[in-house]
Amino acid sequence: MILSRRIGLLLLLLGCVVLPWMSFDTPAVHAQARSQTITIQARSYAVHFPGSIDFYTTVSDSVSPLQRASLTLNIGPQQNQELQFVDVPQGQKSATLHWHEDTSGNHFLPAGTPISYDWQIWDTAGNTLTDTSQSLATVDTRFQWQHANQGQLQVNWYGHDQNFGQMLLKQAATSIDHITSVLGSGLRHPINLWVYSSDADFHGSLEPGAYEWVGGEAFPSLHEASIVVANATDYTLVRDMPHELTHLVFHQLIENGIYPPIWFDEGLAVYNQLYHESNMLARFNEALSTNALLRLDDLTLEFPADADKAYLAYSQSWQLVSFMYDTFGHAKMVKLIQNLDNASTDFDSALQKSIGEDHLHLENQWRLALHQPGVLTSDQLTPTPTVTSSSSSSVGTTQSGSNTVLWIVAGLGIIILLEGCVVAIWLVNKKRKRAAQLASVQPVYPHYPTGWGQPPMTPPPGNWPAGYYQGTMPPAGANMPGQPVYPPQPREYAQAPLSWRAPQE
Repeated sequence: MILSRRIGLLLLLLGCVVLPWMSFDTPAVHAQARSQTITIQARSYAVHFPGSIDFYTTVSDSVSPLQRASLTLNIGPQQNQELQFVDVPQGQKSATLHWHEDTSGNHFLPAGTPISYDWQIWDTAGNTLTDTSQSLATVDTRFQWQHANQGQLQVNWYGHDQNFGQMLLKQAATSIDHITSVLGSGLRHPINLWVYSSDADFHGSLEPGAYEWVGGEAFPSLHEASIVVANATDYTLVRDMPHELTHLVFHQLIENGIYPPIWFDEGLAVYNQLYHESNMLARFNEALSTNALLRLDDLTLEFPADADKAYLAYSQSWQLVSFMYDTFGHAKMVKLIQNLDNASTDFDSALQKSIGEDHLHLENQWRLALHQPGVLTSDQLTPTPTVTSSSSSSVGTTQSGSNTVLWIVAGLGIIILLEGCVVAIWLVNKKRKRAAQLASVQPVYPHYPTGWGQPPMTPPPGNWPAGYYQGTMPPAGANMPGQPVYPPQPREYAQAPLSWRAPQE
């Protein structure tokens, strides 16, 4: 009884202390009461792509003059937050406020970047108002865009009639159907494909410093891609369009996992192209003739900066992915992509579960199939000690000699065991490090400069010859005579965008 009274007294004392504190100034109720004097009468924004975005709001106060204001911006898929303080005319109870957000230079935002924002207003009496959140998506406002939709696909174009737009929509839908059949599944979220009419218009949509010949770009995190299509017979419809759309579909299918090696990502994109310039296969065959294939470990986080090696990296990635589909079959490749949609795995583990090989053994098998030197060395294989039985001549060996041999064998066994443990620990740490690096990569995919093996003739839209499918080459003579053998320096590897540059060790 005494104990229960003491507990009750203690609870009473706590109530006397806590309750007055709780009722003193409840933030939610107080904020709502103080915001009743301030009202937002209008709000708007104006995008001036690519240089700036202007935000406006008209506010009034029924009691006191306005004192200060701020604008909170949440930018991009990761909702990176900015807090900007806005000038307020003093002594006035109403005003139109303005914030100019610079998106030029290092502040560049690609078209399609989502932004949410809200205004906060204070008056001289201490009243406050936080506006409801608003949202927008940046658009290339230099052009009057037209739109066409089918399912989760939207295509956007300008400067052409509706027939052109319907052709684009049909082409893109056909590409996505093909990509879906290859990857085993299709879009999970809506995507936007922006089609520019000229290289000059497209280049104006790129971040500052982009090379002048880039012909397509994909932003998987934004579910957006851009290409250039001049007319209904443009070869970009069967090369750049499926390439960029593959990136969008593939990254939706692995959105819950880590980013795979660049060679696999790019290999899938080139594999799904409906046209491959003959120079690409020629560059691959040249590497075979000189035993100069690039190592996969060097194509994990980025491609080489050297133009010639970068072009080889494209071709090699395409050829390896083709080998994987041909050797292991479509079902196992689909399973591989499904296994990649898991943040707790890494690429080697996904490979092992789907095709039964890690990347090192895959690379070795592929090279040997091409009559190239393998990549597995003796120090990457676990040695197996052998014990030779004693012959009859050893019967007379002294007991001390037998003990010496046993000690030597035991010592060698311990050394081999320790080396095996060291190698195992090294491999595990390497795998974890690779997985951590890949997880930190946020790729943007600028692709194929215009003029890489452009053919003088292209297949008609929607009626491509079968030879344009599944990584086969176009008909003989499709490459343009007199073209350079290799393209100019590829931007995406010579100067990778900061958003997907590999972390430095």
